[in-house]
Amino acid sequence: MAASSIYGRIVLIKKIGADGTAFDIREIELTFGRSADCHFRVQQPQVSGIHAVLSVDENKQVALKNLSDENPTLLGEKPMNVGNIRLLKNGDIFSIANKRFRFEKDQEQNDAVSPPTSPLKAQNSPRLLMSSS
Repeated sequence: MAASSIYGRIVLIKKIGADGTAFDIREIELTFGRSADCHFRVQQPQVSGIHAVLSVDENKQVALKNLSDENPTLLGEKPMNVGNIRLLKNGDIFSIANKRFRFEKDQEQNDAVSPPTSPLKAQNSPRLLMSSS
């Protein structure tokens, strides 16, 4: 069986500013939100069921799309409009409610992966549950 492609990494940033858990991006779509179906669950009342989506395009670029109009996803310190899609660069930080994430992608990942071929989610995709604490 061929090894999974890695399109980058998402790092959870702890409240104290230190790096928390890091997750490789191995799927072409990852969801963030309050729903049990989301890959990254943020269990806070101000977070939408599906709040934001990370997606990988045919050029292996990773983009963030905000789906919340009441409490928009922040890219850096700037709120994203509903439906707005932004390509992520290495080191970009985005926030959903009080949870902060950093996108990482190095040149080796750019060169070593093949483009995604299916929009289907993998059966064993990672799930992360984050509470309001």
